[in-house]
Amino acid sequence: MRDLRSFGPESAEWAEVLQLDLQEMQYPWTESMWRELNFKNNRLFIIQDGQQVVGFALYQLSPLENLAHLLKIVVHPVQRGTGCAPKFFAEQVAKLRSEQCTRIYLEVSAKNETAVGFYRKLGFSLLRRIPGFYQDGAEAFTMEMGINSSI
Repeated sequence: MRDLRSFGPESAEWAEVLQLDLQEMQYPWTESMWRELNFKNNRLFIIQDGQQVVGFALYQLSPLENLAHLLKIVVHPVQRGTGCAPKFFAEQVAKLRSEQCTRIYLEVSAKNETAVGFYRKLGFSLLRRIPGFYQDGAEAFTMEMGINSSI
């Protein structure tokens, strides 16, 4: 896993991360949304198979709350079911913990049963439902987990 503290069009991974987002996310971001990220308050973790990016996770950090907001996490379909995703997530948790984060928060489409199940297995708890959260009117679940102890 690599922690990209500076990420933008000049980085070698830019096109691959944006392509994974476009191909695999139900609600991908536009390139301009990616360009607006302030990496002082965000962390992008990537995993690679050789030189190819096969997964990423993007967090927005709230240091005053010791909170990491998981904005996006993607693992390429070829890597799914290999045990790669839980290992990748455990590495993220260790890194976030070292930055004094004590909680991870996320929103996930209520329709995405696979993702909801994955998050539950990792230790996330359902906080609430948000009707009409996504641009197509879909409902979201908010979930959270503490990261004080190892997963």
